[in-house]
Amino acid sequence: MRLLDRGTALEIVVRDSQGEERDKRSVPLSEWSSADWTYRLPEEAPLGRYEVRATVAGQQQAVSGSFLVAAYRRPDFRVDANLAGETSVAGVKLKGVVDGRYLFGGPMGGRDLRWTFSRSILDSVPVPITDAFPLERYAFLDEEREDHGARGPETLLSREAKLDGTGHIELDLDTDRASGRPYQYSLEGEVTDVSRQAIAGRASFRVDPAPWYVGLRRPAFFADVKSGADTEVVAVDLAGRPATGVAVTVVLTQVQWHSIRRAEGRGFYTWDTERKETEEGRWEVTTTGVPAVPASAAS
Repeated sequence: MRLLDRGTALEIVVRDSQGEERDKRSVPLSEWSSADWTYRLPEEAPLGRYEVRATVAGQQQAVSGSFLVAAYRRPDFRVDANLAGETSVAGVKLKGVVDGRYLFGGPMGGRDLRWTFSRSILDSVPVPITDAFPLERYAFLDEEREDHGARGPETLLSREAKLDGTGHIELDLDTDRASGRPYQYSLEGEVTDVSRQAIAGRASFRVDPAPWYVGLRRPAFFADVKSGADTEVVAVDLAGRPATGVAVTVVLTQVQWHSIRRAEGRGFYTWDTERKETEEGRWEVTTTGVPAVPASAAS
């Protein structure tokens, strides 16, 4: 695997959405095995997705990409959305607002609206917390959840409505009190004018699972069997200050993976893997102004 030589000819072909060849040229590669060029689409070119394909003489493989050609239409109006709550703690009722207004200043009274209320998982705690308790020393979120990688937005509500006489609509939106994790809630409102032009506005609001986060000081990567592992428990409010009087249950779990090689026949084998968890210890602590150490945690 190496770069192609400088001056190597790269054959470029551009085809439109109807499969017709729009541009064909040979471009020499630079010393970095790269090339660039400019192609201006004619005004009568069809709309749709275009394909760019590049090949090198003597090579069987090719690379390709695509781009979308669409007609530009100047917007006649704008749509603004806002989403806010009295607090950022789970269970808070959010107030959503969508406004539509023509660019010449008039309101879009009675226009069609489609609004969507959704949420996405966040994998970070508020910045004031990490400023006071750096992530390289403390862990605040469950890093081993099986669904931890699910980052796609989850649609909670989706409705069709009409803007009032002032081009305005207000929505009362609920958040999940028992979520147990931070979420970003989003409101998107798409307004359609009589001309069928549709424009959307979007706003987001962060919601935390509690007024504080519980953190564990990360133990050493390796632990001695005799001395065990040491850690600390801390509760930190959303402003980064230690929270006192928070009851925390600390559980130490041993995780083992058991794998068995199983024959499938005809010389093929597969591995059956099972995860086994065993609780090795449990402690009850109450946080104070300083990090708490579970009693006998080191054993």
